[in-house]
Amino acid sequence: MWFQFFNYKSKYSSPCERCGVLVSDDQPECPHCKGLSSKNARILKGIRKNEMSNKNKGLSLLMKVLFCLCGLGVVYLFTL
Repeated sequence: MWFQFFNYKSKYSSPCERCGVLVSDDQPECPHCKGLSSKNARILKGIRKNEMSNKNKGLSLLMKVLFCLCGLGVVYLFTL
C-alpha cells in the first residue's frame, strides 16, 4: 500500500523499548537488539538517532532555502 512507502506507523507495530526501532507486534522480540545487552541497545539507539539527524540536515537546509526564496518572491511582488 502507498502508506508503507512513507514509513507510516501502522497500528500493528510499536517502537522497541530498548532500541526505539519499530517492530511488528507479531514478533515476540526485537530482531535489532535481540542479542544485545541494555548498554549496547542504548548505544544502538544513539547511533540510529545520530544517523537520522544527519540525514535530515540536508532536507532542513533545502526547506530553509525554499522558504527564503518564497519570501523574496513575495517581497518582490509587493514592491512592483
